[in-house]
Amino acid sequence: MNSYSNLSPVKTLFWTVVSYSIGFGVSFGLVYWIGTQDLGLCFVIAVALANGTNAAKQELMSFVKNIVPIFQSIDNNINGLIDEKNRLQEQIEELEDKVKALDHRIDDLESK
Repeated sequence: MNSYSNLSPVKTLFWTVVSYSIGFGVSFGLVYWIGTQDLGLCFVIAVALANGTNAAKQELMSFVKNIVPIFQSIDNNINGLIDEKNRLQEQIEELEDKVKALDHRIDDLESK
């Protein structure tokens, strides 16, 4: 889920720009340090990396937003099945008690 979803749109935009800028800065620094000393090429690669990271983040958030309700639904179904199982076990116990009571009555009637 989006960690900034409870903020106003301006603050959300601010934090998005800050996180994008940090990602761009880190990418630029790594590409400059590891890859090439050419600033133009570093800029192009860093922009591509930042855009790719941002797109991956958006896809992950979309996936999480879609998967959470599915898991909640599954959890609710499992809880419903557990409640139904417990209810049926109670009914079985009640029926077993009634059968035992009937067996005792039959034994009492047969003994008379």
